[in-house]
Amino acid sequence: MKGKMFKVLGIGCGVLLLTGCGSDNTKVLTCTLDSERVSAKAQMTFNADGTELQSITISEDVEANESFLEEMEDLSSDEICDEADLPLATCNANIKGNILHIEGTVATRDIDEVFNGVDDSVTYNSVKEAAEEDGFTCN
Repeated sequence: MKGKMFKVLGIGCGVLLLTGCGSDNTKVLTCTLDSERVSAKAQMTFNADGTELQSITISEDVEANESFLEEMEDLSSDEICDEADLPLATCNANIKGNILHIEGTVATRDIDEVFNGVDDSVTYNSVKEAAEEDGFTCN
């Protein structure tokens, strides 16, 4: 069961993306995905013209069943992050009630592990398009 839950996490994280506006020197894309059991959000910062990815931050909440929570209750945040097998450079995880919350940053070189269909031309528009194709809503 633990493996299946983390596959949901991986799918959710793989579908995260973003949109919006940043300072004069950056452009921010924020994308969200909400389903019955998973809520995910990704925020990426690009340079002002949208051609260079500078950072990726993700957060995800997963509604977990009791047996999964029992397996996770004795694990530390680091151990939960390791089990999640996500391409996170930094990670923090906790459980509150029946919600598993994971947040962290992704190294920009790992963008292809996060978003389906993103190739070597990582731009604001290409990432937004890939996220929306994966079911995310970007604004």
